[in-house]
Amino acid sequence: AELDQFQATGAMLPGIAPSFDCGLVSTHYAPNAQIQIYPNPASHWIHLQATVPIREIIIHDQLGKLIFQQSSPTEKVDVSFLLSGVYYIEVRTDNYSTTKKMLIE
Repeated sequence: AELDQFQATGAMLPGIAPSFDCGLVSTHYAPNAQIQIYPNPASHWIHLQATVPIREIIIHDQLGKLIFQQSSPTEKVDVSFLLSGVYYIEVRTDNYSTTKKMLIE
């Protein structure tokens, strides 16, 4: 029950150490679409690999504020301007979008 409360509220509980998951946050399904964003954590560049053309990349901070948006990004995106912290990287194609949590060092 305490663990369920931690996951639901994010509250700190005695004896439970928080962990950081840099995994998938959300995906809107499209058959045969695969998108990889790496490295994670990153400091200067992130690389995008996809089985379908990428239409747009969007970066939000932890509060949901739009930090960066680029249409038709290249496979290598400069993130050196970002302060250290956690960001949400959304990658959109014509029929698919995925959002991943990214740590910037």
